[in-house]
Amino acid sequence: MIKQGDTVRFHAETEDWGIDDWAMEPGDGFSQFIKRLDGLLAEVTEIEVGDEDEPLYVDLIFQDGELLDAVSVVHLEPIDRKVRLLAAKAA
Repeated sequence: MIKQGDTVRFHAETEDWGIDDWAMEPGDGFSQFIKRLDGLLAEVTEIEVGDEDEPLYVDLIFQDGELLDAVSVVHLEPIDRKVRLLAAKAA
């Protein structure tokens, strides 16, 4: 089960979901943004659970500092070891 603080690998495409499915509007560029994040490691920062207390959607911060909210857990591959992704915050 995915929990807050876990490290995951993001997979933009699944068996039922392709890169073009990420577009909010045709030609908005969001698909290209998502394609750039594909395969990157991220840290789970927030979790939305369903009726059975199973994680459904998560917010992520990626190793390059990008943020992505409300990502379905079907796009995530848990990483067994803890990888520190977040850079120290500027004072």
